[in-house]
Amino acid sequence: MRTTLLTLALFIAPAVASAQTFDDQGFAVGGEFDASLNADFDDGAPDADYVWVDGYVLEDGQEVEGFYRERNRNGFRWIDPGYRNGVWIDGHWEPLQVSSNNVVVRGHRGGDGFFIPDYLRPKHRNGYRWVDGRWHGNRWHHGYWEPLRRRAGYDWVPGYWTYDGQWIDGYWRDVRRNGYEWVDGYWAYGRWHAGYWRPIQRRVGYIWVPGYHTHNGYVEGSWRPERRSGFYWVDGHWNGHRYISGHWERGNRKVVKRRYDRVRRVPAQRKIRHGHRNVWRGGRAQPVRRGTPPRHRAPDNRRDHRQDRREDRRDNRRDRREDRRDNRRDHREDRRDNRQDRRDNRQDNRQERRDNRQERRDNRQDNRQERRDNRQDNRQNRRDARQDNRQNRRDARQDNRQNRRGARQDNRQNRRDDRRGNRP
Repeated sequence: MRTTLLTLALFIAPAVASAQTFDDQGFAVGGEFDASLNADFDDGAPDADYVWVDGYVLEDGQEVEGFYRERNRNGFRWIDPGYRNGVWIDGHWEPLQVSSNNVVVRGHRGGDGFFIPDYLRPKHRNGYRWVDGRWHGNRWHHGYWEPLRRRAGYDWVPGYWTYDGQWIDGYWRDVRRNGYEWVDGYWAYGRWHAGYWRPIQRRVGYIWVPGYHTHNGYVEGSWRPERRSGFYWVDGHWNGHRYISGHWERGNRKVVKRRYDRVRRVPAQRKIRHGHRNVWRGGRAQPVRRGTPPRHRAPDNRRDHRQDRREDRRDNRRDRREDRRDNRRDHREDRRDNRQDRRDNRQDNRQERRDNRQERRDNRQDNRQERRDNRQDNRQNRRDARQDNRQNRRDARQDNRQNRRGARQDNRQNRRDDRRGNRP
């Protein structure tokens, strides 16, 4: 069965802030702004292509603040908030195709002002039930699969989706652990940070590396030094279905240039874009205030137009060069990643072949040992049988001798009795 996706038409211009769409101050994410705007950039945000979605005010007076979302997402398209056939629809990622066995898990604006994306999940799962997502105060608890059967003394840690759409299954954990405290997982920048056990006692000069759960079970955390001469620390992370554990690497930390512009912190961006929120009345968005046009604009003439076209062509050439550089850089990184994946696959295959050879050696050794044991048992059984036969022959000879003695004694006694009877 194929699910037909709704074709949504927008009644107003998209309320998404980006440098490519708007030219008023506040839209060019990562651009140059007046000091009066208090441009405060969030350097902790991931290096992703974020765009700002303006907030809105509904007819009942409910205010929804704006948020950041990623510009593009594979397999999905962004649907702006608005009324559809008289029904209010929040902004969300709509999958381009949904099979009959899957349903959509709706995303939400996170408490930190970054959108938690939508995902696809199976309709049913044997032995589990689906628990819908819900708000706890200002924290969003996403939906998850929960086992139907409980385990005494354990709590269920829900599974989650990685930022690239990989589902990481949940697991059972102890309710309590001596000397440890449980740190709950949380959403930040639209990405889930899993919970973990942390020692209650701290160690001076050391940093706790949290444990993590993979398809093979829970891997315990450990202490690491704060610094190590000649090395730098790489945090653990998911690479597709494979978890790369945290580790030291030799050399200095590489300074990687961001591929995308920085974003302003959510409070600063929200303050700047406050006047651009959509106000909905009668099922339609009312006109919103855009940027104030500059005063004393120079008169429009052909010379200015030619100069503008030259600058536009120059900017376009510069943009194309940068795009080509970025594409080449992306291709190089992809090739490096592919080479690394091939190396990892070769290493895994070599290790698997080694394990298979070792397993065959162990099997041959076990078979040889089993044959030795069988030969030893057979020899022992033959010895026991020969010994039993010898003992049986001894017993038989002894019985025969005893019988012959008894017969001779009986014969002598009979002859004596006969001689006595023949006397006059």
